[in-house]
Amino acid sequence: MITLAPYYTNLNPTEKIHSSVKSRIAAKNVTFKLRDVQQLAEENFAAVTEEEQAAVWRHVKTVEEECVNREHEMDRTINRFIINANEDDDTSKSSDGGSDVDIKEVGPLSSDSNTVNN
Repeated sequence: MITLAPYYTNLNPTEKIHSSVKSRIAAKNVTFKLRDVQQLAEENFAAVTEEEQAAVWRHVKTVEEECVNREHEMDRTINRFIINANEDDDTSKSSDGGSDVDIKEVGPLSSDSNTVNN
């Protein structure tokens, strides 16, 4: 399983094509009338070539491969931030196998954010 942001447009070829067409419409839209925008949209969607579609699919495939290759980095980073909180347990072991830390020793931040009160 690949962990992604909920809305990751780089893996959505439809979004890439839509963005391209939207840019073309914006460049040609001089009247700002709904009928004219609709006409420009129809023309520009019809003008999307197979080569453009293939380029978008290649881009998506490249991004997918990068995500898969970097998945282990994300897992390692996310695991560093996992905190197990049990009512009976006031110590925590770091995910990298380090020594236990007594949570009671950690105090709130003082008004000076550079110091910690114990």
